[in-house]
Amino acid sequence: SNTLLEPKKKYYMARSYFGTEEYKSAFFYAMSAYYDLNSSGIDENNYIIAINSLKIAAESCRYLDFNCFDELTLELASKLQHLWAEQLSNHKANAKLFIEARSACKELIDRNSHFSDQAKKILSALNSNIRNFLKGKVLLKKPGKIPYAAFFDGNTLVYMRAENNFFEIPVLKEEGIAYFYADSYAPAFLEIDKNYFEKKLSIVLEPVDANKGVLAGLCYEQGSFADFNFQIKSDKNSFNIRCLKYYWILLEPGRYMMLYNGKLIRDLNITAGKMYIQHIAAD
Repeated sequence: SNTLLEPKKKYYMARSYFGTEEYKSAFFYAMSAYYDLNSSGIDENNYIIAINSLKIAAESCRYLDFNCFDELTLELASKLQHLWAEQLSNHKANAKLFIEARSACKELIDRNSHFSDQAKKILSALNSNIRNFLKGKVLLKKPGKIPYAAFFDGNTLVYMRAENNFFEIPVLKEEGIAYFYADSYAPAFLEIDKNYFEKKLSIVLEPVDANKGVLAGLCYEQGSFADFNFQIKSDKNSFNIRCLKYYWILLEPGRYMMLYNGKLIRDLNITAGKMYIQHIAAD
């Protein structure tokens, strides 16, 4: 009986059945996982598994005569919007949640579903504090990795995987810094103002020097960007790095300590050809 399975295992079973187009089994395992996870207070990781279970259940309904697609799609939109709002309140949010919630709402509205009025309310809540959208693509000189795009306005970081190299980031302010990165690539930083929202960006990332690693990040304090020095120390030497809003540096492979005002920020083990992100908040 699937009642003896842990919710996460049920989710993986649902995903497996959906992949082999066994939609009835996928639906029942997905709904069982969703109800198990939804029945008690759960952390964000399990909340995401619950959302993914609900996605599988809703998509399975497309292929089954269960008359449940619209209802589950509305619930999915509501869950996505809730998690998006919660992440925004913690100043770090995944844009994918916004995009998927918007897509679910629009599907119900465009088809004039029985649930379209509720979908319009969720869509209104989604858009309530969004000023604009930063759009474009991130290209890699040597494809094979998945790039990321992010925007930081001095207070809130919104990020996403640039699936198929494209990104669309909802922003709360029209000024800040966008940055783009992928494993084994040097990051790119752009200071953004309102003019950047009138066009689609095209960013090209270069591979990291095969013999060195890259360390990069943003510097900020109390809702704005900062200008200060921090220290990099190894067994052999120590040097100061200026961070004016953002920084990126090449480092020889090895172990390092990052310090700001004498306080340890992070121990690093730099590997050749790799990229590391570390943001720094001023005291």
